Amino acid sequence: MRLGAHAAAAGLLSLLVAPPGPGAAPPPARTASRPAAPRIENRTASVLGLKIHYLQSGRGAPVVLLHGTGGSADAWRPAMSALSRDLRVIAPDQIGFGASDKPPIDYTPGTLVDFLGMFLKQLGIDRASLVGHATGARVACLFALAHPDRVDRLVLISGTAYKPNLDQETLAALNFSTLAGARRLLELAYFDDKARVTDALASDLFSKRLRSGSSFTIGRLEESYSRGEGYVDDLSPIQAPTLILWAGGRDCADGGRPTGEAADPRIAPRHLRALRPPADGRSGGPPGARPARVPRQALTSQSRQREPARRVVDKSDSVAL
Repeated sequence: MRLGAHAAAAGLLSLLVAPPGPGAAPPPARTASRPAAPRIENRTASVLGLKIHYLQSGRGAPVVLLHGTGGSADAWRPAMSALSRDLRVIAPDQIGFGASDKPPIDYTPGTLVDFLGMFLKQLGIDRASLVGHATGARVACLFALAHPDRVDRLVLISGTAYKPNLDQETLAALNFSTLAGARRLLELAYFDDKARVTDALASDLFSKRLRSGSSFTIGRLEESYSRGEGYVDDLSPIQAPTLILWAGGRDCADGGRPTGEAADPRIAPRHLRALRPPADGRSGGPPGARPARVPRQALTSQSRQREPARRVVDKSDSVAL
């Protein structure tokens, strides 16, 4: 499958807690009496007079979760429940998506980056950790490059600011406008589990797209990509400790054998974690959800020993993060 289609289509990633690594502050012990996760609240902010809807839960250091193309903040609810006991977790509907306003403008990745900066300012957040999925990862990456002093840590899931390999079929699938198009996107997303693709799921996906009103935004972003906007060739200036995760991409543990959508070949295997669904195929989330394990210490540890992007560049690997 082509780069970007699975990441944009699979959509729902649950960030679970992994054991701490060397030098990392251990997460709070799990006990039967541990309190439930804080309630997830629906809120709105005004940016340039436009409404930005977002979800918020928990207290502590701020972590901002950015959804992918055609997604919304709701995709992050499982992740918020997992993280909000220790952190202030915020998941916005990016401008043009979800319940946020959708002005009829020529959307580019830069548009989303600008609105992210103004959104954080409106919330009084000077510095935050960013977790982005697909297009959200591109926005997070570009924001970290443009505003290094405002990013604490960076987690990129199935996306970077490198140029993706998006052909016309993939682009058309991402911005479907028919029931058949919705089914085709599901077929691309679940290339390894076609049993998940049903008429009911395609109908539900089509209904959600129609109600979201995000097709205009997606179309403008696709045109922006075709003009070569929102790409960079060098991620080494990123200073924040960075973790890259790839769902169904190059299988790092099995010698780089393609298992689905391919990760950018410039990402060195030793700096990339491949994500796989559980062996029993169950994710514990909504249909189509595929859990990702993001170590809690990647966002909560006070240790600064995780290498910044500029120090994991390897010339022998075609300059890779």
